Amino acid sequence: MESIRLFAKPIVRSWAKIGVLRAYFESELPEAAAVEALERVRASLELPAAGTGLGGVAPCPLGAVVAIHGIASSAEAHGLLAALASGLEAQGIHGALRPLPDEHPLVGAPNLDMFGFIAGVCLLGETDPVRSPRRISPPEVMDAVVDAALEWCQLPSGTHYVGTAWSYVKCTAEQRKALLATGSTPINLDSLACVTGPDEIRSVEFGDRGTVYFGRLDPDRSWEPAVAALTELLASLADQAEYGCIKRSRLGTALWDVFQDYDWPERPHLKYASVGRSLMDSLVPDAFGVQLLGPGHHLPAPLPPIWKAEPAGAASTILEHTDLAAWFEGPLPEPETLEEARRSIEPLLMTTAQAEAVRSKG
Repeated sequence: MESIRLFAKPIVRSWAKIGVLRAYFESELPEAAAVEALERVRASLELPAAGTGLGGVAPCPLGAVVAIHGIASSAEAHGLLAALASGLEAQGIHGALRPLPDEHPLVGAPNLDMFGFIAGVCLLGETDPVRSPRRISPPEVMDAVVDAALEWCQLPSGTHYVGTAWSYVKCTAEQRKALLATGSTPINLDSLACVTGPDEIRSVEFGDRGTVYFGRLDPDRSWEPAVAALTELLASLADQAEYGCIKRSRLGTALWDVFQDYDWPERPHLKYASVGRSLMDSLVPDAFGVQLLGPGHHLPAPLPPIWKAEPAGAASTILEHTDLAAWFEGPLPEPETLEEARRSIEPLLMTTAQAEAVRSKG
């Protein structure tokens, strides 16, 4: 009788959907022992070259999770699953390899009011030479940002979720970092969430153009604590970011153009924010109530009295409007406030012509 039950067909169906072969190992082993057993077997396999450096093994409440990237066919997927099962059996272990269920963390649910406050951040990095316009950030930048994301997604009595490979896994706070690492790839849009219910959420979405979105939704929808916390967060990431801003937006955003262009007044100077991503180290898409500016952003001198500037990090600046209520109390900023703010920093505002010129060269 086989000591490892293998539910190969549903696992491979999941692979066909999300592009990553993932399964969890159900057994009576302690968590650490189950992870070690799967790591030994995975290390002995001939893994796809396309998945080199990706995937791995991580703990999960259901059991240890194994992830393998770069698989080209269902036959290859079935073969690797069979080899995993055989390797575990060879260690004298009993249990089952099952498909990882896709959980639903409420973030971005279309039938719920998900409008909260988001800090969108453009990270330091370079354009991916293979997958332009995607961007790659240095490991030290990503390590700091992931640590900040884990710290941000914390709520008393909240339920934790990790989103990788277009699916979500429920887990403990301690398991999130390892789970995130098993699913992350240059093309996946990974995420974290901590949820107590549809009215209280902390979320982080990692975009594919070197962008990250830190979201906060509170039961009373109050803007003051959210904006204060997000401003502090922006300042803490000053040395990892080219630019950042805070606006009211729908949680679940993972695309720069959606974050910038939706739920915002008409922007005459810039048609689509996404085309200007490569200019973000010296120009900004618009005026916002709170922005993080890098050393390449040159503020007008003297600074107009509607703004106050505070140093952040080694050489960055938090630029904050003196009337935050005009930006965050309503669903959109007050028109007069926005227009005055745009005029006051006009040299910093990127234009459609500038963005298109850069894109045409690329």
